[in-house]
Amino acid sequence: MASIVAAGFEDASRLDDNDRERLVAWFLQHMFMKDTLYHQYVDGILPEHVWKAHELVTVGATQCDAWCRVWDAGHMPVSEEFREYVEGLRANNASTTWSYANKARLFD
Repeated sequence: MASIVAAGFEDASRLDDNDRERLVAWFLQHMFMKDTLYHQYVDGILPEHVWKAHELVTVGATQCDAWCRVWDAGHMPVSEEFREYVEGLRANNASTTWSYANKARLFD
């Protein structure tokens, strides 16, 4: 699954139909989980430093064309509050040069 997600974040058109379906299923599951964690954070159950790490991963997802297509189609199983939060993240992090490797300086 990791190789499908990595390839999908790079260029989902390279994936066959089966792997694209797996990628979309991963997006759906991943965002459902993030929505749950977001509400735990808002309710004071999840510490801010833990949520901020998850938020960074969410920002990274918003930079993926395949993720954006699924998100913009309106099929993500998330609450309206989380949808609005993610739209704010997208608006505030519109840079097309954002990446996990660059953000973490993993390969300097």
